[in-house]
Amino acid sequence: MSAEITATRERPPALPGLTASIPASELLLFCRDLRGTVTDALVAATGRALSAHPEVGCVLRPAGTGVGVAVDTVAGVLVPVVRNATDGPLPQVRAEVTRLVAAARTGRLSPADVGGAAVTVYDSAPEAGSVGVEARTGCILVVDRLAHDSLDLTFFLKADDPEVGSEEAGRFFATLVRLLRHPYRLLV
Repeated sequence: MSAEITATRERPPALPGLTASIPASELLLFCRDLRGTVTDALVAATGRALSAHPEVGCVLRPAGTGVGVAVDTVAGVLVPVVRNATDGPLPQVRAEVTRLVAAARTGRLSPADVGGAAVTVYDSAPEAGSVGVEARTGCILVVDRLAHDSLDLTFFLKADDPEVGSEEAGRFFATLVRLLRHPYRLLV
């Protein structure tokens, strides 16, 4: 499990690293059409981007291949790992996110459900059930949806590892943003 995570309930500060904003409309329509959540789409897109740029997973967290999902529980922040995010079809990824979030909230995560995430996804929307997290090690992808007066979603990719500013991380982030701007590509 990502043991070195701290929780906050306010808007994430401007994070050093990579930042992008996208119009929310197509991503939200995609989620509505599939009866999924933005978190499902974030995990699937992050997994696809890691699959396209496997060298980034090695740089960010050598042992990690899955995508972690930060979940606020009564016990604190837990980060279960979606292990099929890099190669599973979207419905299977969505089902695994749903299973892991429910298991985290009910205290039924197994040891196999945690640890080894290359990237941790944090969705700042209160209804997403996640709290703000700051990665002390590894990498974290934050989507800021707290600005209700904006129709954009802002993404931050941050890691304490100086390699995140590298060309590989830039290509990974560009692929991720492209997938989130055109989420129907996640279906092919």
